[in-house]
Amino acid sequence: VRGFPKAVTLSALETIFVDCPGYIGIRQVRGSCFVDFETVKTATNAMIKMQGSRIQGYQMREGLQIDYDKDVGKAVTKKRERDADIQKTHHSNRSADYFCSGCGSKAIRTNGVLLCELPTRSTDGAVVLEEEVHVSELLLTAATEPVAIRREKGVEKQLRMTCR
Repeated sequence: VRGFPKAVTLSALETIFVDCPGYIGIRQVRGSCFVDFETVKTATNAMIKMQGSRIQGYQMREGLQIDYDKDVGKAVTKKRERDADIQKTHHSNRSADYFCSGCGSKAIRTNGVLLCELPTRSTDGAVVLEEEVHVSELLLTAATEPVAIRREKGVEKQLRMTCR
């Protein structure tokens, strides 16, 4: 809402819109007022009905100029960005560092998941960890030779990781 005298109070402006269906509230920002409604439809009806209105008791050259908020797209984009940042922060807060049981040095940092949340293999209970999905930092080196482990159903070859 624009076109109102500087001396007009928010309560005087509010008297124009308060009886409109769906009215929520009014707020002033840098010489303009923003009137909030429950839906776009109720806002549109109020805008059409009140366009050019004059505030009783105030000298006005023209009536009120009412239009939609021009920054709606920017506000929605900023909200999406803010929500994405919050989600990313929440996701990264679930990351964890894991250390080598032999030397104590940092071995791996997970990416938004804890090892206890991952599935395990039925053969030996080892955690199934997809490097591209679950690992943000890997400080281990793959061994050059596989280790053969005898199982009930045959021999399993493991390419184990070692500290650097």
